[in-house]
Amino acid sequence: MKHYQDTKTGQIYAFEDNINPYKLNNRNLPIKTLTDNVKEKPNENYFWYKEDWVHKSELPEDYSEPISDIPSFSPAWVSFLFPVGTIIVDDSINLDIDINQINSNKYNWKEFSKIVLSLPDINDNDLPILLTVDGSIMLPNCEKYYSQEIAINEMNKIRGSLFLSGLLIPLIDIEGLEQGSVVEGGGYSFLYKPSFHNRVRLGGTSLSERIVLYHLNKIKTAELINLYLLGKEYKKNFHFDIDFLVNGYFELLNYNLVSALNNLWIVVEQLTKKIWGKQPIDILKKIAEELKKDKILGRIGVKHEVLNVHKVFSDEVLKILDDARSKRNDLMHDSSLPDLLIIENLWTILFDMIEIAYDIKMKELYSRTVSLNEENKKVFIRFNTFYKNTTTNRKRNFNDWKLNI
Repeated sequence: MKHYQDTKTGQIYAFEDNINPYKLNNRNLPIKTLTDNVKEKPNENYFWYKEDWVHKSELPEDYSEPISDIPSFSPAWVSFLFPVGTIIVDDSINLDIDINQINSNKYNWKEFSKIVLSLPDINDNDLPILLTVDGSIMLPNCEKYYSQEIAINEMNKIRGSLFLSGLLIPLIDIEGLEQGSVVEGGGYSFLYKPSFHNRVRLGGTSLSERIVLYHLNKIKTAELINLYLLGKEYKKNFHFDIDFLVNGYFELLNYNLVSALNNLWIVVEQLTKKIWGKQPIDILKKIAEELKKDKILGRIGVKHEVLNVHKVFSDEVLKILDDARSKRNDLMHDSSLPDLLIIENLWTILFDMIEIAYDIKMKELYSRTVSLNEENKKVFIRFNTFYKNTTTNRKRNFNDWKLNI
């Protein structure tokens, strides 16, 4: 192994003895400032200055660590819309993986990282936001999106728009944000962080992992664009925070009841404010006086009751709101766990409130999350029923458990 050093930054590069870095034609190497005269760093108190290691006590006051002349090529913030097994396709993508390819690990793995479309009208610079076959969003790590929090916020704007159009995609936090780049020559994405998605892209999965690639779920590029534009149009008309709606849904779906109720109740309060502002205030005040509640009209429960008397809210909507408000008060004051059914019911009537507030029927999201039961009553559609189905009244035997005590 032979070592070389960048005389500008002090960074050391290592190559096999038979490799000549000057002949590699690698754009990531600082060929102009690379030397085989390597100077080792004495200890952590030394810093690179004027092509040598200098003790920190001898550095000038305005010293800053040198930056390489080699740029970061097409760096990107990355997040994935879907788990492994769902892909975005157009007519140029051929990813029908058969069982023999699964068993032999001989599938066209590179195709998963192929850039397949860009989102329209999303930013005002000349660097479009890109999407790959395996559903990664690539946001340029440029001056406009220079930090993690800005990147996450922008990613969640896209995800929120898709959610509103009925594509049930959660928001991300720092755990869902990755870094990567567009590969040299363009057309494909590269990830820096090891992950299941990355192993699929590189053909590095185990058999048990890649079985999910058999019968891939596919969404057409044109369909995804249409859903995105529809959700964006919804979002433009709304004046409540979409993040609370999305987070509330997924917390409910995942049985995190406290967070679900808190998120959805914020949506209720924001929608109530909008609905209240659309009504003739003199009539609302008169109703409150008749109810002898004009002195406490600022309370949201009173507003809901007044809106019910004014025939804005049905009796069903009022009851569900009252139940949810009562459970949220219990949560705040007594830390009592809210009932699952009450929060599920709350989700179903949010669509009524949105229609009243904005005269918009969210048919796509409604049809994916709400259905009618045998009694013609609206119920929350729950996809992940495994945990619910396992909490049955079957007898339990814990003899083996006790042996470990």
